[in-house]
Amino acid sequence: MNQNKSKLIISISLSLLLLFSVYVNGYDTYNCKCYDNELSGTGSTQEIREENCGRACGVLTHCPTEGNMDCNSCCNGYCNSAGLDSNNAIRGCIDSCVKTCKSKKTGIELYETIKLIAIIFASVIFAVCGILFLISDSPESRNKSKGCIFYVIIGLIVVGLSTPLIDLIYKLTLPGGVGPGTSCASIIGDAIVKCYDGAKEGVMTFRYPCENIDPSLCEKSVTEDDVMEYLNSIGRKDITGAASPTLSKINWKIGTITSEFGDYVCIKAIKDVYVSIDIIRKSDDIYCISKEQIDEIGYEVKNCWDSNKGSDENVVCSKIDVSDWPDDVKVEEDYIKYYLYFHGDDDTDVDFKSGSVTNRWAPDKVCVKYDTFFFDEVFVIEESEDNDCISQ
Repeated sequence: MNQNKSKLIISISLSLLLLFSVYVNGYDTYNCKCYDNELSGTGSTQEIREENCGRACGVLTHCPTEGNMDCNSCCNGYCNSAGLDSNNAIRGCIDSCVKTCKSKKTGIELYETIKLIAIIFASVIFAVCGILFLISDSPESRNKSKGCIFYVIIGLIVVGLSTPLIDLIYKLTLPGGVGPGTSCASIIGDAIVKCYDGAKEGVMTFRYPCENIDPSLCEKSVTEDDVMEYLNSIGRKDITGAASPTLSKINWKIGTITSEFGDYVCIKAIKDVYVSIDIIRKSDDIYCISKEQIDEIGYEVKNCWDSNKGSDENVVCSKIDVSDWPDDVKVEEDYIKYYLYFHGDDDTDVDFKSGSVTNRWAPDKVCVKYDTFFFDEVFVIEESEDNDCISQ
């Protein structure tokens, strides 16, 4: 009897160990680098692991900043400059960064509101006490007025002293690798390398905005020569054309970059016969202006195609809200094809059925749909123009 019990206990223990092993092995780890931080993400699929690693990076954000209180814009720059090596990680980073940023922003705005109310209230009380002091006709009433003024002054001092404390709590400490004292030459140079190497792996011909970099996050100024010197120092003379300026793969179109630049620096890849990199102002180029939205739609198109390729059914893959898109953003079919080509994909067939996508589509959403009516392709269509999109 005891022997049977022992066998049963051993069997149960082995079963539990097997289940635990399956569970652990089913959730592998993906490692990513976020500026100077080594992070990891777990999940049941590679995509989820990459997204979770990106989310861990997004939580470390410095956004919002005094120069950029817009969370979407700030987080796009932060995550695209973090060194994350997959689109899934960047998307996860932006999502968690925006949430963290909005939480900080809400706290800051609440504090500013309370501070303003306190100052207004104290000013009114101070004025009333001052008037009472001026019209007081006895030592007793004058002393009461003085006491009133004294406590108002103490209150204002408390409010004033609380400001450094609140600033400390919501201090936007920049992660390693960015911030005052960090060279813009290295940040821009590393972005050029990543963009150039990525473009070389691309197919066909394309124009693709790799990154938008906020120069206020680094040193006060940087020139083309500074970036070239940095690239040469890390052995990338294939990009700088060190032997001859005519061999340079960089088209520098923005002069000296300073913290007062007032714009993002766009790193844009161009592939015709050879790869070249344009360094331009974000606001001067529609691809750079629309990068975040190009990446969002491009990702959904590729995911829709990869998930349904070979299927004989129509599938609505996703819907994208455009109501909060900036007015100057526009996404066209060619932009998405260029996104796919840059990422080495010339297989996905995409068709913009409603023309260019802008915020004027709102309240309609962008519907991304796998369609098999004539031949397999991914539709990007205004939600109200397709029955499948309307019904789902």
